[in-house]
Amino acid sequence: SATAIYGSKAANGVIVITTKRGQQDQMTVNYSGTFSFRRRPNYNQFNLMNSQERIQFSREAFDAGAVYTDVPAKTMSTYEGIMRLYNDKQITKTEAETATQKLESTNTDWFKLLTRNSFSHNHNLSISGGNNKIVYNASLGYSDQAGIELNNKAKNLSGRINLGINIHPKIHLDINIVGAIDRTWGYAANVDPMKYATETSRSVLAYDEHGNRIFQQKRSFYTYNKNEIFLNYHILNEVDHSYSKSKAARINSTLNFKWDIFPYLSYEFVGGINTNNINSESYAGEQTYYIANLYRGYDFGSEKYGSDRYKAALLPFGGELYNGASEVLAWNVQNKITFSKTVNEIHRINILIGTEAASTSTLNRSQTIFGYVAERGEQVIPPTPIKEIVPIGNEVTNWGILDKLYNGEGWTRSTMTAHQFSLFATLAYALKNRYVLNASIRNDASNRFGQDQNKRFDPTYSFGLSWNIAQEPWLQSISPVLNQFNLRASFGIQGNTVNSISPELILTMGQIKQYYGEYMSKISRLPNPHLSWERTKTWNFGVDIQMLEWITM
Repeated sequence: SATAIYGSKAANGVIVITTKRGQQDQMTVNYSGTFSFRRRPNYNQFNLMNSQERIQFSREAFDAGAVYTDVPAKTMSTYEGIMRLYNDKQITKTEAETATQKLESTNTDWFKLLTRNSFSHNHNLSISGGNNKIVYNASLGYSDQAGIELNNKAKNLSGRINLGINIHPKIHLDINIVGAIDRTWGYAANVDPMKYATETSRSVLAYDEHGNRIFQQKRSFYTYNKNEIFLNYHILNEVDHSYSKSKAARINSTLNFKWDIFPYLSYEFVGGINTNNINSESYAGEQTYYIANLYRGYDFGSEKYGSDRYKAALLPFGGELYNGASEVLAWNVQNKITFSKTVNEIHRINILIGTEAASTSTLNRSQTIFGYVAERGEQVIPPTPIKEIVPIGNEVTNWGILDKLYNGEGWTRSTMTAHQFSLFATLAYALKNRYVLNASIRNDASNRFGQDQNKRFDPTYSFGLSWNIAQEPWLQSISPVLNQFNLRASFGIQGNTVNSISPELILTMGQIKQYYGEYMSKISRLPNPHLSWERTKTWNFGVDIQMLEWITM
């Protein structure tokens, strides 16, 4: 029944939200607030190895001749690195044992370094009142949610205004406006503090005895350097020099006009318009491993101008800034006529006929800026010119760092518009409040099936029957015991679109074809001329029983 009224978009069910309205009473002001505290996670909550267990596991694996996917880096901060240095005779056995013992007693608390105890609070202030002509209800809410991870938080400011106006004893108008601004702060550059804390060995040192950060050696596969490369990595350095943030602003407004033409006949108009704008930004600075790995091939500041590695770098200075924006505009208009009449207190008839028109327009765009430096007045440093790049063992392809602008990663823009028109009707008939018939039907016009005119409508309908046996005269003698006894049966057909398949030939327009000097296009989807609505048939049967006014089945 819900699907027939709301269309194929209700194939998975319907949640009806009722807006709060003011009461014809004196003005009322309400405030509510909640405060919450969340404790940071700790190792007692996880089944993870401590430093000694981790080193023992590494020692057993190494002694058993385990094969590593990649050759370990030569470093004194991991057991594998220590053993590589020892096997290459770069440290003595005593030095290797001393370094290993130090790692066994490290027990770095990554949860303490990367998470925090968080405090969150929510506030809501509302005011309502009115008289016999107009009622109002307005509210303002604020939320500040702090995450347990460092620098992770979300804030929300929302407001709502609802007006109910009695223009005439038979004409009523409802106006509802809801707005909200959401802001979030998080991570970029592949930073995930909780994942790092749960997956990184506690034997890894975070700081030395002087409180300075100890950077780990992490393998790099920089495109324009075929040699073995290990770069410095420290999770807190990535957190300090990268970020992501977003801001979303949305406004939803609806207008409901109702006219009681006759006691048994009414007309209702419902119109709404919604906007939702989202702006997002993420940044990875020049001091991060993320930038060094993708665009440089060496640690920031470690190479002099003119060196081989410097000349092989796509981006010797500056980081990467990503900007994304999404704009959604949607409107919906409904017209409904309702007939409701009771004849001789025996026949009760309810009929609803309506139309609905809706449209949604979406614009998405994004861009990536290379060489952006937030710490130096938000300026942009140019990358290395293509003709000046000197790879170490590889060749420069196409446009170098600018390839991302043309392969869909560095610049995107897309628009999408969807229109819909629907007709729907419902019928409810009750005889003596014992025998009830419900029926509904809805047709959604769709251009999803453009090649077959007969399959452009969504055939959703349902009907149901109910018999209240407890109200039968021949059961009245036991009505104090059997309060309710209903038999129910219903049947319905749902229609749904398959968005992954198209009835039309979908052509993707490409760029210039090399050696031909002409635009090229590719077939991305073949047409399906027989595509129709996905149909689901449903039967439902039910029994409702209430006995002694408190036993319900």
